[in-house]
Parts: sequence; structure tokens; C-alpha cells
Amino acid sequence: MATLHLISRCLSPELRTQIKHSLLPDDGLVFLAEAIYSSDLDDFLPRPLYRLLSEKTFSAHTWLDKHSSDVEGIDYARFVQLGVSYERSLSWH
Repeated sequence: MATLHLISRCLSPELRTQIKHSLLPDDGLVFLAEAIYSSDLDDFLPRPLYRLLSEKTFSAHTWLDKHSSDVEGIDYARFVQLGVSYERSLSWH
């Protein structure tokens, strides 16, 4: 069962560990709000990583910016589409 993980907090070591232990190979991760400032997200690859385009203007030189080839920038319509296409979603905040 593929899950879309909605992450809205900057990742602490404890939160990162909790998320890593809950991930399955087909899961995806959306970084929202202060989560866009999280660093060292290599552990979550090769799973799909997403970031709202509207929040990109608030970040500069973050891991998500430096690894833009691994991160899909999405608009709100795509965000809704992801919510429908994944079997369930799980919020981390």
C-alpha cells in the first residue's frame, strides 16, 4: 500500500528516524512549510520527493534546491492529484 508522506516540520534526527522506519519502496514524500529547510534527505531517495512550487520562493540553497533533479516541484492541482493517486497519506508535523 503506497503512502504519501506529508512532512511539514524541519526534520529532527528523531523525526527522520521515525519516517525512515515507516517508509515502503513505493511511498512518496511531500515537503511543506518549514520542512523545505530539511537537510541530508539522501536517505529518502530513490523514492519520489515533491515540493510545492509556491514554497520554493521561501527557500534558497536548501538540500531541495541543490538536488532539484531529484525533487518534483508541484502546484496545488498536482498536490491534489497525488493525494488521490496514493492509497493513503500520512502527515508528519
